[in-house]
Amino acid sequence: METTTQFPVNPGTVVEVTCSNPEHVNKGSSSITCIGSIFAFSEEPFCSIPDCTGLKTTWTNMKADKQFPVSTGTVLSLSCNVGYELKGDKTVTCTTSTKFQFSVEPNCAPICTGLKTEWTSTLKTTTQFPVNPGTVVTPEL
Repeated sequence: METTTQFPVNPGTVVEVTCSNPEHVNKGSSSITCIGSIFAFSEEPFCSIPDCTGLKTTWTNMKADKQFPVSTGTVLSLSCNVGYELKGDKTVTCTTSTKFQFSVEPNCAPICTGLKTEWTSTLKTTTQFPVNPGTVVTPEL
């Protein structure tokens, strides 16, 4: 922990505290108050390696196998919602900067998973699903 306040301070002085390491976060009170010869606070300040609180907002239609937040070093297995296929890395690791480490950035690409249910009684095709968007599916006559 560190502060820009010069000590000693008078009783009643509020001192702002931060983490010395910029990669860490303060998990307690960010301000402490001098009361006589001690400092008072609502929660003892301490620095900790931050957690990852969720997937990147650009990773749409994606889900992870664990509930957030997750601790630094946690490996997450990824999957996509129905109608999407995972491209890139299938796993990512939460790093100390609350970011994710991966070799090829994962992304969920749209795919067509089959004919609409109401069509299956009247239309048949030899096309194997899933297919990429833009694929022409020819019905059998």
